[in-house]
Formats: sequence, structure tokens, C-alpha cells
Amino acid sequence: MSTRGMSERARDRIRSWRPVTRYGLGVAVAVAAVALMVGSAAAAPSALAATTKYTAPYTGYGFGGVDLLPIGCGQTASASVLPQFNLTTGKAVADAKDSSKSCGSANSSVEIVLYAEYGSNDFKTSSGVHNLTATWSLTLKVNLTAKSGGSGQVAESFFAADAETYIFDETNSTEFSSTTPAVLDDFIESGSYSHTYSSVKAQSWVDAKLVKSHTYAIGVDLIIYIATGVTPGKSTATASLTMSGGKDAATLKSITLT
Repeated sequence: MSTRGMSERARDRIRSWRPVTRYGLGVAVAVAAVALMVGSAAAAPSALAATTKYTAPYTGYGFGGVDLLPIGCGQTASASVLPQFNLTTGKAVADAKDSSKSCGSANSSVEIVLYAEYGSNDFKTSSGVHNLTATWSLTLKVNLTAKSGGSGQVAESFFAADAETYIFDETNSTEFSSTTPAVLDDFIESGSYSHTYSSVKAQSWVDAKLVKSHTYAIGVDLIIYIATGVTPGKSTATASLTMSGGKDAATLKSITLT
């Protein structure tokens, strides 16, 4: 498995996962760049035991990236700490903010999608149904504001965090993926909201029927969305995330394949 192939697949999935904007202010086109990719040297596929548990330090690859999705005018967006996954500690960090203000006669919105991914080295295992479960501990801070400029005007601010788990069949280029719902989800249409999430447990899992002769790899993702949107007039909205290190980080506690 090439690291480039894993990274491209991760980015394709992020684009397909992006939730429909809750404020109905339009669909944006992604303008994005992969931020970081670090990893250990590739090795020949290993044969796993009946139950294999991964914990930090992880062997494999760490990825991080940002997708920026703007529409209209009047937006700002920045990521002061680019998303990254640290193989040694199992921690994922990121720090970002965006804002929208009424501008011209069209709706304005912007969404930042931040993702950190762990990708394993290739392996082989026994034939039959297997379960892959990943467990995170999330500590982060969220700040949202939304101010309508008047009657009939809309201002909205949104945050969500998802945990996703995948098994890639490298032999036939197929994928088994989890379908777990968003772990955290905040949305406001007026006022302000500020919250610190501390050590929130987040799990994602997938069951897959695997074949002994095939080669596989594991992917575990944390995806965070922050978005703002306004209609024409005099409305404003802001959203920010702090998950930049120390206690404010997402930690991949373990990955278990049974």
C-alpha cells in the first residue's frame, strides 16, 4: 500500500461525508490541500493474531488535512494549527475558526472540514467475519455566535465531530466502512454558545467478512466540521475550534481487530 494511495482515499471520503449544510444557504465547492502525512517505513504484510489490539505508539501512517468550502462573499477562515495525527502519542490536534457576514445580494457561507487519520501497515488475517473498533477520547473547545441583522434574515453557526473506521481490501480495492453517527453536534441560529468537551468517549466500528489470502489495511479517522452562514442584509456568524495540544486534544486510545 502506498501512502499516497491512502491519503487520496481519505480525502475522497471526507468530501463524500460532508453533511448537507443545515442552514440551506447553498452548496459549496471544495478548495483543499492535504496538510501533513507522516509515517513509518512500509513493511511486508504481517499475519495478525485472532485478536489484535493497537495502542500508542502506533506503527503505520498519520495524515492530516483541511478542506475549505466557501460560497458567496464576506467570509473569513483560518487554521492556526493544521490537523495532524501523532503516531507516538496517538493524539490528534487542530485549531481553526471561520466567520460569515452578509455581503451583497446572495447568501454567504463557509465551512472548514478538518481531519486526522491513522492508517496501518498492510496485514493478513484469518477468513471469516471480523470486527474493527476504534476508541477516542475527545477534549476540545467550541465557540459559536449568530446574529440576525433583522426580520427575515438568517444567521447560523455549526460544529460537528465524527469518528469513522475502515478496513481496506488491498487485493481487490474494496472498502468496508462504519456508519456511526456524529459524536458531537452543536448548532445555533441566534446568540452565542461556548462549551468545553472533556474526555468524551467516541467509538466507531465496522464488521467485515475477510479472506485469509487477501491483504488489508486499517483506517481510523476523526473529522471535525465548523461552519457559518448568513442571508443578505446585516447578519454575522462565527465558529471556532480549539484542540491544539496538551489537554485540548483528541487521543486515539485503542484500535481492536477481532
